Amino acid sequence: MRVLAVISIQAMIYSIFTIVEMLSNHDRIYAKGLLSIVFIYLAYIAANANGYSTKKSAKLTFATLIIFIVVQRISWWILEFI
Repeated sequence: MRVLAVISIQAMIYSIFTIVEMLSNHDRIYAKGLLSIVFIYLAYIAANANGYSTKKSAKLTFATLIIFIVVQRISWWILEFI
C-alpha cells in the first residue's frame, strides 16, 4: 500500500513538472535541465520520506519516472492524431 501512495505522489510531482515545463517554454536548456533535476530530487525525497532505503527509493523514483515518460509520450502521440 505504501508503494501505491509513493507512486501516486511521484506522479503528481511529475505532472506538476510537466505543467511548469510548459509554462517555461522560452527558458534556456540548462534551466530546464536544472528544473528536471530539482523535480526528480523531490520525487526521490517523497519516496525516502516514506521509510524506504536509499537504494529502493532511487529504484522506485527512476522506475516511476520512466513509466511516466512513456505514458506521457504515448498520450501526446494519441492526442496528436485526434
